Amino acid sequence: MEKIRQVLRCYSQGYGTKSISSMLTVSRNTVKKYLQVFQRSGLDYEGVLSLSDLELSELFHEKTRVKTESEQMEELKSLLPEYCKRLQKKGVTREALHREYLSSHPDGYGRTRFYILIQQHIACSRPIMHLEHKVGDKVFIDFAGDKLSIIDLDTGEIIPVEVFVAILPCSQLTYVEAVMS
Repeated sequence: MEKIRQVLRCYSQGYGTKSISSMLTVSRNTVKKYLQVFQRSGLDYEGVLSLSDLELSELFHEKTRVKTESEQMEELKSLLPEYCKRLQKKGVTREALHREYLSSHPDGYGRTRFYILIQQHIACSRPIMHLEHKVGDKVFIDFAGDKLSIIDLDTGEIIPVEVFVAILPCSQLTYVEAVMS
């Protein structure tokens, strides 16, 4: 039932069948079938997601037994939003999060499955939009990363510098320069 919910969530965020299929490792025909049943049901997105697993199974005509998520998966799914938020911070890696996860859940998911689940959560929760740029219309500028340092050869003094970056969005031409401030 979780796959159906994931397919519908991604569809509501504007993803196409090919994208959903590759993100969730479900065949395109299965994704199409779920979306056709959803559209024929006449229910809105929230209405379908509020159904219990049994009702959802009946709606999608699944004759197989109703699968409940394992406790292990439920625990990880409750941790994923926090992990994804922490991944945006400097110095936090997926590997460090996986080690932390295993320290609190010793018989938890392995590294590869953990990475896949994080990637799926990020892909479905962060929509992406393609922007068209006119040639020469804009330039994006910023100071990147940590301060670097240079050494004055005459005095041996270490001087902190910032990294200035400018990018032309259409051609991706990049200009980088170390500046004093």
